[in-house]
Amino acid sequence: MKQNVSIFLVGILAACCSIAPVSVQAGTTGKISGTVIDKATGDPLPGANILLENTMTGGAADMQGRYFVIGVKPGIYTVVARMIGYTELKVTGVRVSIDLTTEVNFELESTVLETGETVTIVAERQLVQADMTSSMAAVGADEIDNLPVQEMNDVLELQAGLVRDPLGGLHVRGGRSGEVAYWIDGVAATDLYSGDIGLEVENSSIEELQVVSGTFNAEYGQAMSGIVNIVTKAGGSKLTGEVSGYIGDYLPTNGDREFGLYRPLNPEISAIRSPSEDSLEFINPLSNFNNIYNLQISLDGPIPILDGLTFFSTLRYYTTDGYRYGLRWFTPQGNKGDEEIVPMEPFKKISGQFKLTQQLTNSIKISYNIMGNDNSFRWYDHYYKYNPDGDLRRFENSLNHIFSLTHVISPRTYYDLKLTSFST
Repeated sequence: MKQNVSIFLVGILAACCSIAPVSVQAGTTGKISGTVIDKATGDPLPGANILLENTMTGGAADMQGRYFVIGVKPGIYTVVARMIGYTELKVTGVRVSIDLTTEVNFELESTVLETGETVTIVAERQLVQADMTSSMAAVGADEIDNLPVQEMNDVLELQAGLVRDPLGGLHVRGGRSGEVAYWIDGVAATDLYSGDIGLEVENSSIEELQVVSGTFNAEYGQAMSGIVNIVTKAGGSKLTGEVSGYIGDYLPTNGDREFGLYRPLNPEISAIRSPSEDSLEFINPLSNFNNIYNLQISLDGPIPILDGLTFFSTLRYYTTDGYRYGLRWFTPQGNKGDEEIVPMEPFKKISGQFKLTQQLTNSIKISYNIMGNDNSFRWYDHYYKYNPDGDLRRFENSLNHIFSLTHVISPRTYYDLKLTSFST
């Protein structure tokens, strides 16, 4: 077992500062900026309040009417602009992505009486992302929900320039699979032995998945081909849950010699060790039920014990016998077997995540995230088709703890402190 314990301390300065931002960890937040002006005159509205609905995050416009909100977690927000003497304006469907700035501009209409009226408009996605300096693709939670995929690797494979080999390795623009670096919530999650991701992340846990396939920033180290940066979900302001599952089977192909088996008709040991063609019975295991079971449960929301405390949790159980089978003619010791049909590429997985987030004050937020998975499986080896118990059983398990503290020092400056323990 390998275990890495690391402490990351990073000070991040907003892009509007004269000093370039410095970071030693992968980005996990984005930024919202824009202007607030009078719709009739075009004059700036200094002091206008900008808020992210259902959060404690916001900012205020300066003397030129410009504003920005830093340290925003990726996701879709409703941004609200308020000022005395003006009608409140909401912009819905504002998407924030990792390491990018989303521009939202407001034109407020003056009013004589405070009627409480609110104007709501829908945000439009920018055609050109001015601060995108890399070859990058980002997939949000809402997009993942609409994709016909079950695994995170399936989402990655849909991105341009990414190919998965038969063994599951991910190749970016023709590079080797071990040249990709993986990050989860700003912490490196690459298995140092295999070069693959050291922890399985379920699609239901992903708030945003970002793939950088060229010219990535200096904050990402130990990668030659690309970066996969994942930010996981946090609990919302309302209690929500989801249960999903399915049962599947593999369609049989009658008479298919590739997946079929031969069973000896003569139980004598001599006939088993030297069978003739007329002493064998052909059987197709796929004509029986070949189970595929999948069950996933997710639950998130506030915890009433403390104000501002939320949780997110998900648990998944998946098992399948696969579609390749062997017959126990012999035992690994060379003795006669019981002629039972045995799955030769079974796979069983239990994975989960639990995340607590506490907004201590308007400027301090802490979170604790635990993620893990336990897999057991076999790789099909034709050499063991009639001695299936001789093939290796394989096991994978990972566990990751991440403690994070975010402190906003000023409207222009904040820092993240992360403590992580990762074993695989």
